[in-house]
Amino acid sequence: MSGIEELAAKVHDPKTSYFGRIDAIRALGKLKTTQAAQVLTSALSDREQMVRQSAVQALAEIGTADTVKPLIAVLQSDDDSLHHYAVEALGKIGAAEARPVLEQIAKNGSFMVRSAAQRALEKLPAAGAAPVAAGAPTPPPIASRPAPPIASRPAASSPMSPPPMMPGAPPAPPSAPIDATFVARLIQQALQGVNCQVTPEQNGARYKLTVPLAEGRHQDVYIATGIADSEGSPLMCVYTYCAPATPENYERALRYNMRMSYGALAINDVGDTPMFVMVDTVLISAADANEVRKTILGLARHGDRVEKSLTGKDLH
Repeated sequence: MSGIEELAAKVHDPKTSYFGRIDAIRALGKLKTTQAAQVLTSALSDREQMVRQSAVQALAEIGTADTVKPLIAVLQSDDDSLHHYAVEALGKIGAAEARPVLEQIAKNGSFMVRSAAQRALEKLPAAGAAPVAAGAPTPPPIASRPAPPIASRPAASSPMSPPPMMPGAPPAPPSAPIDATFVARLIQQALQGVNCQVTPEQNGARYKLTVPLAEGRHQDVYIATGIADSEGSPLMCVYTYCAPATPENYERALRYNMRMSYGALAINDVGDTPMFVMVDTVLISAADANEVRKTILGLARHGDRVEKSLTGKDLH
């Protein structure tokens, strides 16, 4: 069995762990072959959101004609958690045949995806400079979808949904709607001067922030809305996944909580895997950009330390 076949087997085997599939996908991205691109294309339908996102990023690493058509198909799919990644991937590749769909997204996409599409368009060859790839589909119109108040959206049901910080917390009431644009601008203000990649998910109900850290490491921090405190006041839930939660590390995790200036360690499931997650909440009506910034960067640093200490890896 060749190296690609072994990696493909790991990606497709339902017994392979979440982490094992991501590792295999990243290895395939470095091979830069047609066969590797085909395996990665199949991984775009994986049951785990993070695995699908890793597949999009690996296709961008390959960056050949074999990867453009599946990335355009991602933009035409309903999996909006991948749209931002696919837009950036097509811009990185410089895929001229993606111009029509990127132009539509730049006009009608969500707030953050529009900005990413505009940046991607700047990286493409001038219109007419390259022929459309054979068989590339003509993108259908992308309907303009104004974002409803975040408070009215139901909590996400995906494996990456916010951890249950407060059991039984009610959803934010319709009487206290929060403008999605306000949340997006608050995040932008909080991250001014920080070289951080911001990826909107679930039509702006959640954001993924990839925070660069020392020694070339990074930490993914999520901000989710649509929850409320016991009095019904809307909250932002800020959290980051650290490492698999195993009983032998429970005491260690609890002791680490005492050293944290922001948030606390909890346990949440990613698929079938219990995970240590570092989490904090922010009252939206009193949200301050400086405090949100401290929360994001504090959780990123502490979450990465826990991940490095317990696993030695840099997956999250």
